Amino acid sequence: FARAARWVKVCERELGSASSELVVWEAVAHDADKFVALGHIATTSARPPSADIQNKFRLVNKAVLRVAQVCGGKFYSYNEWFIGDSFSLWGTPSPWGTFRTSLSGDAPGGPHYALDLRAFPAHLSHIKVVAVADFEAQPEAKPTKRYLSFKSGERLTITHYEAGNPWLTGYVDADPTRQGMFSDSHIQILDPAHSNLIALLRSQQR
Repeated sequence: FARAARWVKVCERELGSASSELVVWEAVAHDADKFVALGHIATTSARPPSADIQNKFRLVNKAVLRVAQVCGGKFYSYNEWFIGDSFSLWGTPSPWGTFRTSLSGDAPGGPHYALDLRAFPAHLSHIKVVAVADFEAQPEAKPTKRYLSFKSGERLTITHYEAGNPWLTGYVDADPTRQGMFSDSHIQILDPAHSNLIALLRSQQR
């Protein structure tokens, strides 16, 4: 990760009904060819983001990213509240609610980036989850595949996942001999540190 070396103003619009404004910034690293911001920052003044934000904000090494489309969709377009030319805000391929700004109603130009889960070794973490629905394993023609049945409320541990694959591998905590594959749609992450895993997995499928 890298800190921002400078902040570039992307968009500045005055709010017509009040003495305030919306200013959007993009962070740029010293080594801009290597590090990139996954979204823009908005403030309500012409001053760059506060020292607190700057201390927390980091740019990500492209080595752990993949090129992706703006996939979150447009969630805000210019309206009569603002003075100036049109602009729009678009969700990014990140599950953390980050956004990028377009100076029109069209999607912002790229490239855009998202985390590439292939860059992270899945075996380093045993991720704790809870079943939110019953899952009944169906007979599989291929003997190399083994699916895991469980009931809603049972706790499981994920031992393996792959980018772009909705099927996880793990075991039931109460009986580790019950092992196999199961769908990510039937579980909920328990550990806050891994709360974005499912969203990341699904983003890789696009």
